[in-house]
Amino acid sequence: PALLTIIQFTTHSNVRQEAKLVVSSLASRSSARPRLASEIKAAHDSATSDDARLIFIELLGAAGGKEATIVVEKALASESQMDRLAAIAALGTWADDTQFEMLLDHLAEEEDERLRRRAFDSAYQFLMIQRKRDPSDLERMWKDLASEAQSPADKMKIVNVIARVVEDWAFAVVEFFLEDENDEVSFRAEKALDYMNEKRNRLKPNRDEDDGE
Repeated sequence: PALLTIIQFTTHSNVRQEAKLVVSSLASRSSARPRLASEIKAAHDSATSDDARLIFIELLGAAGGKEATIVVEKALASESQMDRLAAIAALGTWADDTQFEMLLDHLAEEEDERLRRRAFDSAYQFLMIQRKRDPSDLERMWKDLASEAQSPADKMKIVNVIARVVEDWAFAVVEFFLEDENDEVSFRAEKALDYMNEKRNRLKPNRDEDDGE
């Protein structure tokens, strides 16, 4: 509550931002997220400035849950670019995977190029969060993001990060770019697969030994 009060009433933007980071960190590690979401939503509903209200929208992502979803979904549909930016930021730090599809849907529909860019970066940031996920879910989520990558730079970004992984799902994601219309992207995907295969072959003897044990 003290941190939310600081966000609400401080006149110093840097202090507000620092308080936001602390609350977000606490929420991401909390076992009482529903209660935190209720407190943040109450602060949002009684916000005395747009600056504070927008930060409360962002913070609802780290808390997650039904109450947070209602507020963020409304902000995402707003005509205000600032509201949409706050909602995009919230979805990039969402407490679980339940609203990833909402972020991707907005990414596909957003007409403002700057906001679309932020939505892509937010989705990428979300998938980089270390969280236990089923391999089939990881493949689907990364492929869904890959299908929304428009620039060669974004496509390369995905290929480069997935190339560090040697699980079966990662190969499927990189293979998505093999037939890309951009020659540099398709070439990078081909080289990434070669690297991944070499890395997996180097690791295979160790895996076989573990299986034998």
